[in-house]
Amino acid sequence: MQKLRVGFRGQHYCTSFALRTLLPSRTSHTPSSHPCLSVPPGAWDSHVHDIDPSYPTIPTAAYKPTRSQSYGQAAWMTAFRPVYVQPSIYGTDNACQLSALESKQGCKSTADARAVVAFDPRDTDRDSLNEWHRLGVRGVRINLKSGGARPSPTELRSLLGRYAEVVRPLETEDHQPLETWALQLYVELEMAGGLEALVPKLGVKVVLDHFAGLEGGKEGLEAVRRGEAWKGLLRLMENENVYVKISAPYRITPNWEELDPFFRDLANVRQGRGIVFASDWPHTRFEDVDAEKWIKMCLDWCGENEELRKNLFRRNAERLWDVGPD
Repeated sequence: MQKLRVGFRGQHYCTSFALRTLLPSRTSHTPSSHPCLSVPPGAWDSHVHDIDPSYPTIPTAAYKPTRSQSYGQAAWMTAFRPVYVQPSIYGTDNACQLSALESKQGCKSTADARAVVAFDPRDTDRDSLNEWHRLGVRGVRINLKSGGARPSPTELRSLLGRYAEVVRPLETEDHQPLETWALQLYVELEMAGGLEALVPKLGVKVVLDHFAGLEGGKEGLEAVRRGEAWKGLLRLMENENVYVKISAPYRITPNWEELDPFFRDLANVRQGRGIVFASDWPHTRFEDVDAEKWIKMCLDWCGENEELRKNLFRRNAERLWDVGPD
């Protein structure tokens, strides 16, 4: 079995901090017109990418980066702890995201960052996975939507089963089980809505990207909300190990307000304990996205419900990404 490359170019964990600036101190929940200052302290941004053109992309990459984009470049980012998610353009070479994770997390005992990697479940080794876990990795991304993959139900069941088998038995140094990794799925809504019977058998957490792959389609979003796929997703969400990212509205509709009823549907399940906020920064293949507008919209949806705000921006992410108390 091939040993996966765990490290990053010329760097060693806890020694190199030159590439990126460490996460600044988190803001407190102070009333302000600036949306970032209204998120709970210790908030998490559960889906970001670090992009660097010096790292090689795969031949089939949907886009080629032309400039470096590192989380922390905008003022609003100081309010969040990031989860670096492997983008499709780098395939299974996780060096760029692991470098960002190291720079943000460093040697600190508290979790100031997490990461989600990509790998082939047929070609992994236990030592590499345990080392990734030590660095702060807490999930593997299975991206079927970006490439237009549409496996049959049998194929999907087999695929997710293989990934679950790989990450489920992770152990601590004293060989205690670590059931803390998640399968992060970017799939079509129809596929997500059909996972209801499968997910309980996997024995791991599952998080669905970008409103679980929601799209308007020819009939529009109202028809989708009445459809069986959305109803199936809401039933799936009753499972305490399932989460949905409230993220990337621009990938669904130019009119973000249309997502209000979908957010409320998801927030009504498990009293809002199954949703996590994410910016999807740097909004790959989209230009001029106003991330602060998205933060404010999510805060507005929470209204005066302080518990929902804490769940959306912090508590759920802490459970999903295995973050202990500071």
